[in-house]
Amino acid sequence: MLTLDSVVRTVTGVATRESGNELVVVSPAQGKYLVLNQTGATVFRLLDGKMSLRNIATRLGENSQVPLEKVQADVLALTEQLLERGVVTVS
Repeated sequence: MLTLDSVVRTVTGVATRESGNELVVVSPAQGKYLVLNQTGATVFRLLDGKMSLRNIATRLGENSQVPLEKVQADVLALTEQLLERGVVTVS
């Protein structure tokens, strides 16, 4: 189970492509794709295996009017979806 202290990174072989303000993430192993909005794309790019989800949420929250608790919950939820899709792994 993911927590805010989890450190996550993208899986080798995952392809991405910019499409306007969205990021298309493709898992070649599963042949599936996921389209992320601008905020989701920012989270995905920050999943580098170095920063915790807490640090990522804090970074996003610095430029937002959204309460930090909501940002943290959203980062956790998105990362869980990415984990289920097999495009990220816990470091």
